[in-house]
Amino acid sequence: MKKSKAQCSHTCYSQRYERTPEEREQSFRPHLTSYIWVIAFLWVIWFFTGARYMWPIYPMMGWGIGLFFHALATYLSRSSGNRKAHNRENEFI
Repeated sequence: MKKSKAQCSHTCYSQRYERTPEEREQSFRPHLTSYIWVIAFLWVIWFFTGARYMWPIYPMMGWGIGLFFHALATYLSRSSGNRKAHNRENEFI
C-alpha cells in the first residue's frame, strides 16, 4: 500500500531527496569555478586601478568560508554516505 503525503515520515522524505555523492560533487564544482573566476576578476580590478588597500581579500575570505563549508558537506558526507550504505548491507547479514 502506498503512503499518502501526510503519512510519509521524515525518513521517507529524506530517502527520496537524498543526493548521491556524484550529485553533491556536481553541485560543488560550479561553486568552486565561479569562486575562482570572480575572485581572480576582483584581483585584476584591484591591480589595474592601482588601489593600495587590498580590498579583494574581504570577498575572498567571506565567500571562501562558504565554499569551505560546501566542500566539507560535499566530501565528508560522501564518506558518511558510504558508511550508511555499508551498515544497511550488514543489517541483512
